[in-house]
Amino acid sequence: GRENGCLYWSLMMSMRRMDLKEKEKIVAQLKLRNSREYERDKYIYDAYAELWQTNDQLSKQCRQMSLQVEQLKDEADNHGGADGAKVHKRIEELKDKFREKEEKSHKKIEELQERLRQKDEKFSQKSEELMDEVRRQFKAINDITTEKNSLKTILRQVEENLDQKNVKCNELYKKNVDLQDFCNSLTIETKKKEEQVDELKKKLTESNATSDSLSEELAKANRLLQQERDTRRNSEQLAHQENLERQVRSSADVKLSDLSASTTSFNSSLRKSSYGPAKSKSNLEYVETTDKNGSVAHQKTSLIPQVVRTFWDAHDSDVTALCFSSQGRYLATGGSDKSVRAWPYDGSTGQVGEKIQLQGCGASILSVQFDDHDRYLLAACNDHTARIWYLVDKVQKLKLKGHADKVSAARFCDKCTRVVTGSQDRTLKIWELRTGQCVRTLFAGSSCTDVLIGKQSQWAGIVTGHNDKQIRFWDLRTNAASTIGSVGKITSLDQSPDGRYLLCCCSDDYLRLIDMNQKSTYKTLQSPGFHVALDWVRASFSPCGQYVAAGSSDGSIYVWDVFSGKLNTKVKEHKDQVVACVWHPKGQVFASVEKTKKAYLWGR
Repeated sequence: GRENGCLYWSLMMSMRRMDLKEKEKIVAQLKLRNSREYERDKYIYDAYAELWQTNDQLSKQCRQMSLQVEQLKDEADNHGGADGAKVHKRIEELKDKFREKEEKSHKKIEELQERLRQKDEKFSQKSEELMDEVRRQFKAINDITTEKNSLKTILRQVEENLDQKNVKCNELYKKNVDLQDFCNSLTIETKKKEEQVDELKKKLTESNATSDSLSEELAKANRLLQQERDTRRNSEQLAHQENLERQVRSSADVKLSDLSASTTSFNSSLRKSSYGPAKSKSNLEYVETTDKNGSVAHQKTSLIPQVVRTFWDAHDSDVTALCFSSQGRYLATGGSDKSVRAWPYDGSTGQVGEKIQLQGCGASILSVQFDDHDRYLLAACNDHTARIWYLVDKVQKLKLKGHADKVSAARFCDKCTRVVTGSQDRTLKIWELRTGQCVRTLFAGSSCTDVLIGKQSQWAGIVTGHNDKQIRFWDLRTNAASTIGSVGKITSLDQSPDGRYLLCCCSDDYLRLIDMNQKSTYKTLQSPGFHVALDWVRASFSPCGQYVAAGSSDGSIYVWDVFSGKLNTKVKEHKDQVVACVWHPKGQVFASVEKTKKAYLWGR
């Protein structure tokens, strides 16, 4: 009874927590089950009713028989004798009959009680099963109610989040509308600029036609002037030779053999001055180069890498950039570990010092460059920025942020007062270092892979390489660019020390030398086995201008002779593909880096 009472109250509490629809549903299920159980156990109730009815009839018969017995006793007492004996006999017969009926009644009652007991046991068992089922149902209902409440809580949270998202979406929609208006204004402005550019191109075409005729006349005048200068120089040299011969003849102590030797050496110098500098060969110790003033200078030939002096782990992961400083006191590397490292280099010992760690980038580095005084280091980063560090205190001095995609190249220009950056967002930006602001944006139309600041007077503007296989020469007066097509995607650019040639490394496994005056291909360098596998492979000129070098995917370094166009040297010490290689500004050391961490210094 206590258990059923507890169950009843638990059911009542569960019913209170339920909704009206759930209560009605449970009541309907219980009524249906009650009707089924009643139909199934109806015969038990009928047998029980029959038992009570039989019991009532037997009780009535017993009372009647008792009355008859009393009456017979009274009659026997009153009459006595033979009549009394008959009465007593009749009483005994009635008693026997009563006993028989009583025994039959008891047997029937016992049978009915046994049947009732069995039915009662079955009923109790069914009742327990029913109660267990009810408990399970109410437990399931409680679980469902709990889950429903949790789902309501989650739904409430989702609705709140959805409201917040709707607010943000409305804000973004407003910003998008503003950006669309800005883009439309930019489109209109761009169309105006394009019309202006078309007009300027027409004017430029007309001026080019005029300048071509002027150039032909100027070339004729230069040739005549050069012939006159050669004639004057030859006449002066001949006069000097005659004067020398007269002095020799007048000197009695000079022998005839000495006179012949001096004349021969003078004639060879005369031929060199008349026909220009002789082309250098790979076995010469010095080559003739032309500086920015046009004068001839003799420079020692650069080292050709043959033997590895030392190597070390430059970064914790892939190395992606390499360069020597302008004065050769530092070697800089950039890596995919988001760091730039500068390594002091001692030219007297040829040793590399402890690294200078420069932090702050949010992604890998694609190019590095020093300023002219080896005080600042510039890096192009994949986090859409370019950054400048001061090497003395290792502090980041400037962050140039404005590109919409990876910055693939960054270069100092205008005596290190400005920086030019090229990005995968198809634009170039010029930054004023005094303010850190972008002062000009150039739209290239293709992702930029490298930037070069033109040297000497051949081209003093900006040269860029792009993924659309084009090299662009930018005229900053008009923001227009002239292009030279290539067969493969451009991976790097470099310029010869005299500024005459542009070295272009391409993904089609060729190096191309571009004549900066003619804006055309001068020579194509290629070798079996040379393969450019990365989009940031860097090739470079030697300081003497006689050689170019590039790394291959098989770990080899290829060195070509610029004048002959033939492969000079191929060395292999790297275990992985070579990303970049560069000479020391004095040509005495050669450095290279491979993709997997290592940096190498080479000697003879």
